[in-house]
Amino acid sequence: MARQYYEIKVRHEGLNKYRHIRGQEQSIVNQKARAQKAQWDEQWRRVYERYSLNRPMEGWKAEAARRTVDAQAALRDADNILGTSLSVHEAVDWDALKDHSNFPVPKPAAPLLQNLVPEPTKEDPEHQVRLNLIDQLFSSHRERKIADAEARFQLALSNWDRTVKELMAQNAENARRHRKEVEDWERQKNAFEKAQAEANAVVDGLQERYGSGDVEAIEEYCDLVLSNSFYPEWCPKNFGLRFNPEDRMLILDFDLPMPDDLPALKEVKYIESSDVLEEVYLEEAEKGRIYDKLVRDICLRNLHELFEADAAGHIDAITFNGWVDLTHEATGSRERDCIVSVQTTRERFLSMTLSSVGSEACFQALSGAGSGEFHTLTSVVPLRYLDKDDGRFIGAI
Repeated sequence: MARQYYEIKVRHEGLNKYRHIRGQEQSIVNQKARAQKAQWDEQWRRVYERYSLNRPMEGWKAEAARRTVDAQAALRDADNILGTSLSVHEAVDWDALKDHSNFPVPKPAAPLLQNLVPEPTKEDPEHQVRLNLIDQLFSSHRERKIADAEARFQLALSNWDRTVKELMAQNAENARRHRKEVEDWERQKNAFEKAQAEANAVVDGLQERYGSGDVEAIEEYCDLVLSNSFYPEWCPKNFGLRFNPEDRMLILDFDLPMPDDLPALKEVKYIESSDVLEEVYLEEAEKGRIYDKLVRDICLRNLHELFEADAAGHIDAITFNGWVDLTHEATGSRERDCIVSVQTTRERFLSMTLSSVGSEACFQALSGAGSGEFHTLTSVVPLRYLDKDDGRFIGAI
């Protein structure tokens, strides 16, 4: 019987991005969701810093220069989608998937016990009988003073006894409460460490199953590789994949950005004569060239990351299908189209030197399906379809 899969829907309102994260183990799905949220939070922090209204007031000329620097950086990010991954070791760091944190709640501190007050004695100055001359002459005076002193002493002794009992009772209650707090803390700590050990054992199990060639573990491993790949905030990172053990081929469906998603601002000029800022955008032809290169780079980047990360050598071939979501202006209906499909073997792909040959030559050598002018969003038939209707996924968690 096939294993069940888990799914989490992750969304970031600020970036207006979402992703369905799937996996075989709930703990690893949660870990991937946390990693994705951390990536988006970092992207959002940088976006906010660039456009925050709380930044110090600048002159228009300085503002134009700053925005031009940001625009050029965004264009470089788009141009270097492939290059940024070539120097990164793509293999999954199994140990990094584990939770090595200590139990975050400190152990309850021992209570400060109340010091017991000393027992009163008749030798204490306040309990001494002081007799004057009259007391010496008249026994009734003397006896009354002695009786009063004895009464005060007995009262002090009674008060001391009551105070000692109250302090001892309070100390006993504080000690009892502390023991209870420590027991609760130890119970929570043990539960934390047990859940931590179980989650880490899941990682060990996945690593072992991947090494032995388990199909679902290979898929989970590839999902982890792509989940750890960092893209600019304007680029979606939704994908689905399946591994076919019969021909050892991985099929990857990857959501591509639309042409309008790409950064188009080229420069911001300050027009001194009119004291205004003028935004200069890319020409349509230039935007088209950038988008065409981006599609090629995303395709090659995914092939590179997956083959490079597959240290066990389970994957002999990969089919990459790049998809876009179109909205037809006439009807308003949405349609999902494949605009690029590439299929290659490990041996053929790794024989190419991406860093020196260039993405266009490498892409052409693969002879995939696609117009080459991907900005036209011309649909193609995938070289191999991804079978999504396998019933392995359970409801969102």
